[in-house]
Amino acid sequence: MEEDNNNNNNEWKEEEKEGKKKAISIRECKTILDSKVISFLKLFYDDSILLENVISSLINPPNQTTMRINSLKSNREEAIQKLNEIFSKEGRMQMEIKKHSILKDCIFIHVNGPLSIEGGHPEIIVDTKCGEAIMRGADIFAPGILGAASGIRSNEKVSVVIDVDKQVRKGCTEHYRGRKILVGNGMTTMSRSVFYMAKSGVAVKMNEPVFSSPPLNGILPDILYLQNLPSMVVSHVLNPQPGETILDMCASPGGKSTHIAQLMKDDGTIHSIDKNEGKADIIQKLCNQLGITCVKVHALDSTKLLNAQKDLYSKEDIKFEAGSFDRILLDPPCSGLGQRPRIREDMNLASLLSYAPYQRKLMHTAVQLLKEGGTLVYSTCTLNPQENEELVRFALDNFPLRLERAEPYLGSPGLVWKKKSEEEINQILGNGKETLGERRGKKQKKSLDVNIGVGLSVEEASKVQRFDPSLDGTIGFFVAKFVKTKENTS
Repeated sequence: MEEDNNNNNNEWKEEEKEGKKKAISIRECKTILDSKVISFLKLFYDDSILLENVISSLINPPNQTTMRINSLKSNREEAIQKLNEIFSKEGRMQMEIKKHSILKDCIFIHVNGPLSIEGGHPEIIVDTKCGEAIMRGADIFAPGILGAASGIRSNEKVSVVIDVDKQVRKGCTEHYRGRKILVGNGMTTMSRSVFYMAKSGVAVKMNEPVFSSPPLNGILPDILYLQNLPSMVVSHVLNPQPGETILDMCASPGGKSTHIAQLMKDDGTIHSIDKNEGKADIIQKLCNQLGITCVKVHALDSTKLLNAQKDLYSKEDIKFEAGSFDRILLDPPCSGLGQRPRIREDMNLASLLSYAPYQRKLMHTAVQLLKEGGTLVYSTCTLNPQENEELVRFALDNFPLRLERAEPYLGSPGLVWKKKSEEEINQILGNGKETLGERRGKKQKKSLDVNIGVGLSVEEASKVQRFDPSLDGTIGFFVAKFVKTKENTS
């Protein structure tokens, strides 16, 4: 990564000056982003304070832990009762489980934090991914431990810190002097000597996390599915009906495909696609777990669904005909800049710009596969307008599509920005259009082609949903709904 946020985490620098070694509180930090990525986002956020608020919110988890009820097997009342029984039996802190007022298949628990937690106990060091999972309620499994103080025993209170700069090597015993964030205290279930030999199992139970979110993975797996609120909204916006033929073009891990199946009462056909055979198998296993039978899983290239392909999952030759789907969900690979909590995001500008061209290819295929009058829902988990509002603009300008209001509407309107001249773009980006590339083993600068389109009108922006972490308390997310119109053949 070339640079951290300007003025980001200055507290760490002060710690170093004073020779201190303690971990920094999560309250004093914000997500580390490449400075050129921030400059690029400024091209779309005419209000710089809004962008600053968005970036600042990414360090924290969503303010609710949301769970989807498998309506084919249970209901909210039964699920809440069973969860409370489990919490009571296992001696966990009781938390109020609430029903979502609009999504009738959603329950949630409010997440409190960041809480004031004092460290100072023998340290356990984890990487950023493990630390982020802890902030969403996870305990620490043995493989997730990078380093630990010498002499730690089973049933000992420890402080858990994140290695921010990825400097700790597995098995570290020395007191780490680099940047670290305290994510809570916990009790070990095994000694340090066992940490690095164990291939599975909980090594630390987080009984004093900085965010009060209970560990829910693996609980009631046949009737509960942990899913972010905006991801649930997507399937409701698609509004699938029993008996329809539906396509989920980029379906792994299967959360949205199985939700669609629930909404259509497992009656109809859903073709769930992923390019990777292993990921396709994950979708099938989730369907089996939830008791869903209407999903057909394929390992195919979704940009080539109109051509005959060998399905790596079923081992059959597959080809889909144009106009053969009632509804299509396109939730493509994206830059993921809306995921939270996020301690650091190492994506550079060149990588960020690489997603939109692929998303446009997928959109081109989706429109051809959709029936006239059919519904197409497009969604991403990124805050990058190039992959969101600009993609919608591209779709409306190039295909027979009509933009409809994405209901139920739980998010905020899309962004509207002033068109920027090349001079303004260069002024905002500075030297951001220059990036380091590799050629024959030598680093050299190459120029990035950065163009900013017109985007959406105010009316169009009011029809799409942009989930803003700083306003909506969720992950960053985007949803747009289209209906295919009659093609102009003149």
